[in-house]
Amino acid sequence: MRRSGFFSLLAFVVLSLSFQVRAADMPDNRTLAAVAEKKQWAHLLHHRRHPYTFRHLSQNDTDAFFLAKNGKKSLHAELKADVAAFLKDNMPDNMSAQCRFPARYAWVKQQLPGIEFKDQSCSEFELWKNKIDAHKLTLIFPASHINSPSSMYGHTLIRMDRKDESRSKLLSYSVNFAANADPSDNELVFSYKGLTGGYPGVVSVMPYYEKTNEYQHMEYRDIWEYRLNLTKPEVDQFVRHVWETKDTYFDYYFFDENCSYRLLALLDASSERIDLTQYFTFTAIPVDTIRVLQEANLVEETHYRASAASALEYKSNQTGDKVLKVARDLVDTDTEVELLLTGLNKQEQVRALELAHAYARYLAIKKKKDNPELRKRTIKLLSARAKRAVDAGYAEPPAPAIRDDEGHLSSRLALWGGNTSGDQGDAEFIDLRLRLAYHNIMDLPEGYVPGSQIQMGLLNMRAQDDGDIELNQFILIDVLSLSHQTYFQSPVAWAVTTGFERPDGGLGDLYGYLKVAFGRAYLTDIGRFYGLAEVQLLADNQFEKDHQLSIGPRFGWLLQQGKYQAQIEANFQELSFGDQTRRRSLTADLGYKVASDWQLRVSAKGSQSEQNNIRLDQSEVSAGINWYY
Repeated sequence: MRRSGFFSLLAFVVLSLSFQVRAADMPDNRTLAAVAEKKQWAHLLHHRRHPYTFRHLSQNDTDAFFLAKNGKKSLHAELKADVAAFLKDNMPDNMSAQCRFPARYAWVKQQLPGIEFKDQSCSEFELWKNKIDAHKLTLIFPASHINSPSSMYGHTLIRMDRKDESRSKLLSYSVNFAANADPSDNELVFSYKGLTGGYPGVVSVMPYYEKTNEYQHMEYRDIWEYRLNLTKPEVDQFVRHVWETKDTYFDYYFFDENCSYRLLALLDASSERIDLTQYFTFTAIPVDTIRVLQEANLVEETHYRASAASALEYKSNQTGDKVLKVARDLVDTDTEVELLLTGLNKQEQVRALELAHAYARYLAIKKKKDNPELRKRTIKLLSARAKRAVDAGYAEPPAPAIRDDEGHLSSRLALWGGNTSGDQGDAEFIDLRLRLAYHNIMDLPEGYVPGSQIQMGLLNMRAQDDGDIELNQFILIDVLSLSHQTYFQSPVAWAVTTGFERPDGGLGDLYGYLKVAFGRAYLTDIGRFYGLAEVQLLADNQFEKDHQLSIGPRFGWLLQQGKYQAQIEANFQELSFGDQTRRRSLTADLGYKVASDWQLRVSAKGSQSEQNNIRLDQSEVSAGINWYY
């Protein structure tokens, strides 16, 4: 028994000594402090200054991401703990800190060349890295999808491309950062939690084809691919750092610490020459993150891939009404395929079949048809097409002349002046207007979805000629989608906006508002026409019963061209509850492009309120200049 106990104790001592840190190899505190102060070490730990508390700490919220007890706050303490762990020798396979933090280990070895580190066995990491086989990185940007709160600004992910370019890129692996949301949360709850950091954000790695399938609207959105010019060692360091972060979490915030910001942080950690997150403190709009990649000369080439919806519409614009009708009937009816094709010549037949297939693909993506039924019909369409050797003659959708990242910048500062006159008073004014994000339908249209509008954080301060300076308007969120009707698509036009504003003319008190509208939009050669039914809820003690709930029509005309932008809109709130005032307005706006980020604007508005046969009229005329930055 004593011999057995002695050998057990001896084995424990030997094992402990084999795992202990080689104290003679530990660098002194001065050396460690100098290394800890380097920016790249902060990048590897996602260590930033908080924009509101001004504290320096890591944005990673997983305890296991740190080896030091106070590693989240102290760069020096974490470096000391990591170096001590990296010096441990004879560790079991996959149990070393070198295996858990390979990117940190690779960087620390470069910074401390005089220290004799011994590489430990990390078979799991090596197997994972070899399976990914990354040689190039491509940033993927599915353009904005206004009907999805999580994607209305667009989305970014990174594809890790293999060396063999002949292999399908769908088989490559992709890196994505997203909120780990509760599937039962509706869009309203998702929006609230996304704004307030209510979800953990996670880094995930999966085959690119799985990500395209998972991303519900990806195939409905045009995609831009940006090949990055990172070197092979930089790509390897990126892969190492993804390994370090993929089982951890960061608080997810829709405005700043979102998908695009976190991907930039991963890139920052992969190379000494990359430092991109410094440009994003309060907001990180996906298209802006692409702009900083361009400005840093990190983009090697770009490639455009049209969505299923874009391909469908481009093909439908190349054919006549007879083929269009047959193409839709080929999908929407159960009539035999060959019977429907009767009466078309050979090329018209193949054009109808290819257009029908594009329509079926669009419906499958939009989930408007039962999949088994649609799948059977699609097989029949492909079979009929295979029997015909004639070329349909369709041209492929061209890449837009201006990419999304080449449009006007996302924030806007404007200086306006004008006068208001009418029954509620006369005044001259100067407005200073600041908008944090992102786009208004009267802004410069290039690079943005036609007929769409997303504004957040718009502040309008007004100085009256009597010397008073007041908040005239604050828009929390303002979304408008005027997607137009086509032969194959019938989207609903809609709008929602909420914030605080003053009555027309700006001479009354502020009130809170929520406005929601639904309707239709139609695109013609002379512009976009739309009609909506709008519900407005206004709240303040200036109203009878402290509120007004009203409903009425809102319709208008919109023209968006390169140099000129114009809009005329009428709104009639005739049916009301609570406060019985009926309100009507007519607005005309004109914009002119001065430069890529400068616009001149002129606006005129007439408004009328009526209650108990008493009518008040007010008009406002103003002009201003918008600067996008």
